[in-house]
Amino acid sequence: MTIKQISVFLENKPVALRKMIDTLADKNINLRSLTLVESQDFGLARIITDDPYNTSTVLREEGYVTSIVPVFAVEMPDEPGGLTNVLGVLSDNDININYLYAFTGSKKNAAYVVLRIEEIEAILKNAEVYLEEDVAKDSVGLGSTVTLLDIEYNEEVVYKIVGSTEVDSLNHKISNESPVGRKLI
Repeated sequence: MTIKQISVFLENKPVALRKMIDTLADKNINLRSLTLVESQDFGLARIITDDPYNTSTVLREEGYVTSIVPVFAVEMPDEPGGLTNVLGVLSDNDININYLYAFTGSKKNAAYVVLRIEEIEAILKNAEVYLEEDVAKDSVGLGSTVTLLDIEYNEEVVYKIVGSTEVDSLNHKISNESPVGRKLI
């Protein structure tokens, strides 16, 4: 899902982060996630709060330079290798990650990864929406559901053919650009 992250420029001084956090607490803003990147002269705090627009306004009123950035938050299993599936879907579709950070939440056995993927915005601008009723039933294409026979196990497996940004191997959604997808179309 797409969420809003606030990027906040901070002076690279010992009290800068504390002052920003105190400002948020004083205004009753719930900080849900924080990561900090630093350089010699400044730091960049990337935060997720319960109200990004109010957070940005409050921080700007206090003299901070902020920007609101769309990022993706993906739930994943809180177990060794949990991030592998998320990264696999992205790398299988040649999607570059600008940065990411992960954290655990209160939900048992779940962790979350926050991803900044700039090229997704361009992909979404050029995306076409296909309604289920618009998909031809007598041919295979985007949006088609196909049933394949796994010869090794003699089991039928159902897949849906989707665009490369919708791939979800755990839910049997394969890309029309993948080797299997290309053969089916």
